[in-house]
Formats: sequence, structure tokens, C-alpha cells
Amino acid sequence: MNSTAIQPGPALSAQRVQYRVGHGGFHATIVEDASTKQHLVYVYDVGACPDVALLEDAIDRFVKRLVARGIKRLQYVILSHIDEDHVSRLDHLLGKLGDKKIAVETLALPWLRDTSRLLALNRSPRRGPSTVVYQLLQDDDSVVQFATNLGVENVLFVEGESSDDGGGTDGSDAAPSTPRSHASNATYIPSGTPLKVPTGIPWRMLISHLEPPTQTLMAFDKRVIQVTGLDPADQKNHAKLIKDHRSEIRAAMRFAARKTKLDLRASTVSNWSSQSLYSASLSPFARHVVPHAPDDFEMECEHGWLHTGDLPLDVPDVWDAFETAWNRHLPGVEVCVALAPHHGSVHGHNDGLYVRFNPSVVIFPLGLWRGSRRGKPMFAKWIKPMNALIDVRKHRTIKVRILNNRV
Repeated sequence: MNSTAIQPGPALSAQRVQYRVGHGGFHATIVEDASTKQHLVYVYDVGACPDVALLEDAIDRFVKRLVARGIKRLQYVILSHIDEDHVSRLDHLLGKLGDKKIAVETLALPWLRDTSRLLALNRSPRRGPSTVVYQLLQDDDSVVQFATNLGVENVLFVEGESSDDGGGTDGSDAAPSTPRSHASNATYIPSGTPLKVPTGIPWRMLISHLEPPTQTLMAFDKRVIQVTGLDPADQKNHAKLIKDHRSEIRAAMRFAARKTKLDLRASTVSNWSSQSLYSASLSPFARHVVPHAPDDFEMECEHGWLHTGDLPLDVPDVWDAFETAWNRHLPGVEVCVALAPHHGSVHGHNDGLYVRFNPSVVIFPLGLWRGSRRGKPMFAKWIKPMNALIDVRKHRTIKVRILNNRV
């Protein structure tokens, strides 16, 4: 990304919006080739928690924009990971698109082992059968059926890259890992595989999906079996484990982390599976002037955007896996905009991210609530980004944009 970059030609434009939804995430990019009238449209995450009013308003405005431009097809809805504040209004979005006869080609989400599905369900406060989180954490065939019922044409599972060098065990006393059973009517790709885009659109999209070390998950499986007699790698046991053994599940994860020498918090394993997304023109314009963003953050931008989900990059093992993956997929590539991991929380912050990708802008999408005795807003959901904000602002070339639920 520099002033000598090749110009892609005046026909290509990319309208990119990070919507202000409070604690959650909703991004939309519309790429258009004016000469051919072809479009590439994708969404990254569609969730908020606990307040969804701003998100539903953003979805309505996004759908109206597609209708106004005559767009009848959305290529991708990409979910970083299966957590309520990232997926809670997937059904709302797909319903609104269906009402306007706008087709959704592909739902892309991380493929998870049964053990990882259990851990994600166990930490979710809303996990009843009627919730999107519950439906997306079932077996692959059930996920495909759920998406099909909502009007999605294809489900794409991105298989993870597992960093097994942090194990600390030889695996000899561990339970077998989950077999990789695949749904016949879904598509599976390895992490780092370029996503297909419409012919003639000079655009690149790459997803990196990291998995926790297999040895850690196997040590967890063995511990749960010892304590409860139930195998967490068998999805038939999940309902009983969550109903009767939630504390034992948390204790087993802490045990597995110590045994395999990993520095893990309660949420780390689920957030570790967040898919990061790089999206950019193959020949972008030079660096942009960064707009002021009193509400949504919106700009015409063909440069790389990096979406990071809730990656806990403050954990050394996660950062090492993340940096290794992106140095392999896109060595040396910089970006124009980066989303601060985990809504800008210090539990996710690693200054190496901003050194490696040298963004012009870092967006902090976070939620606020009135919880102090003085009535001043406080950071919700234990998201405390002050240290991360101070660290990012040390980079004088980086502009910070905070998107919250209070303008």
C-alpha cells in the first residue's frame, strides 16, 4: 500500500461500511465494476449483544441500499466465530434479504471439532434450541439444513490450522480427536484458500481460521471423561454435559491448559477459532484520506481491510499462530483498515498486529452502558480498551475510530 501502487482503473469501486451496532459486529462491502455492472457483495459478522436495536436498523439500511442499487445477489455472509454478539441476527438479515428476493450464495463459517462446539455452547448465555448460536453449533448436516431453511444456497466450512507445537504432551494419554466427518451437501476448504469471486472482478478474499492445539483439546476430552464419564467429543453428550457439568467443563479446560502449558482464559479456546478475513482489490489505489465517522464508518476503499473477530492475540500462542499463518498467506501485505480484535479489548490486543499490517485506521467496535453512580457510560461486557487505545495511538500514522452505541 503506497503511492506507486498500480491503478485498477476508474470502473472499479468498493463501498465499505463498518456499521455502528454497539457491542457486536456488522460489516458490508459492495464492490462494483461500472463497465460490466457486476457486483461482489459480502457481509462479515451480523451480531450484537445485549442490545440489537442498532444492528436491526443497520441491517434494514443495508438491505435498502442493495435494493436501491438493483443488486440481486450477495456472494458471502462470513461469520468470524459462533458467538452471540457475532451471529445473533443472522436469521434477521437472511429474512430481510429473502423478502426482497436477494439471493445469498454462501454462508462461510469455521469448521469446529465437537469438543470446540461444546466449549462454545457452554460459554454462551443464550443457547436454547431457538437461538442462532445453538443451530450453528450442531453437526454439519444440521447446520446446512438450518442455513438452507433460511434461504442460503451453499454452506462453506473453513477448516482450521492447528498449532500443535504448544502441546507439552505426547498425546499418548489423550482421548481421540473428533473425526472429520463432512456433510455431503456442503463445501470444505483449508484455511488460507482464496474465496471465489465473480469473474472479471479483480478482488482477493482470504480467510485464516486458527484452531486451538489438538493436544490441548485432547487433554480436555480425557479430563472430562475421567470426571463425568461422558465423552465431549461425542455430540450426543453435549446437552447433559452443559446441563449437569458446567463447572466441571470449565475446570477441565483450566486443567488441560496447565497440562499443555498454554496461557488460557475461559473464553480463549472459543475465540481462538475466530476467522480473520483479508479483502482487497488486486491493484488498489494509493493510500486514502481517512473520513471522520460520527456514526457508521464508511468509505470508498479498494485497499486491504483486515477483520479479526474476537482473536485473543494477547495470548502468545495465538499471536504466533496468527502471524505465522498470515506471513504464509500474504507475506508483507499491509492494509488500510484493521478491526481491533475482540472489540478493542485488552484481551485481544497485541501491538505486533499494527506493526505487521501498518494500517491507516484501526476501528474499535464496542458497547457502552450506564453503570456508574455518576451516570457516565462504562465499557460493557468487561471490554476495557483503554490500554489498547493508548498503545495504538503511539503509532502516529494510525487514526483510531471508535464505534459504540452512543454517538
